[in-house]
Amino acid sequence: MFKRLLPCILALAVAAPMPAAATVTSDEGVTYDQQRNRYGVVLRAGDDVIYLGVSCDVLSEARGEGKWATTSDQVILDFFDRSLSLQPIGQFVGRDIAECAL
Repeated sequence: MFKRLLPCILALAVAAPMPAAATVTSDEGVTYDQQRNRYGVVLRAGDDVIYLGVSCDVLSEARGEGKWATTSDQVILDFFDRSLSLQPIGQFVGRDIAECAL
């Protein structure tokens, strides 16, 4: 019986749409794609790239360096001259980096 079901299961697996990549949106209205790696999280929106490190540091060519942290409802990126907040926290791929929780 399993041999008869296997082609159906495989067909469903191939036909099923891939889930959309989770995005977060800044308080400036910019939507960022996210990618998690062993060093932290990379946020991308066109040419704007922001690196969030596992040691809670943040780096952006456009904004410089700073620190980042999570709260119960947002991600806060604190650069030396300005701050950004990202939401929704539930879609942020780095929310499990406990060292960066406030």
